[in-house]
Amino acid sequence: MDIIKKITQLKQKVKETDLLVDKLLSRLDDEKLQSKINKDSLNLLKDEVKSSVNQIDEIVKDYNANS
Repeated sequence: MDIIKKITQLKQKVKETDLLVDKLLSRLDDEKLQSKINKDSLNLLKDEVKSSVNQIDEIVKDYNANS
């Protein structure tokens, strides 16, 4: 009877481990997605800053040409 009890406990531990692995994999996928979103957002902001700097350079250039 002791071996059946141990088998039952082992089955329960395997189920718990399986659930934990599923949760960890899901979290990893979520973090990868979040990382991609953050990277895309940073690239967008970088492009906006570059565009703004170019516009400022044009304004300064036009100002200097009119002075």
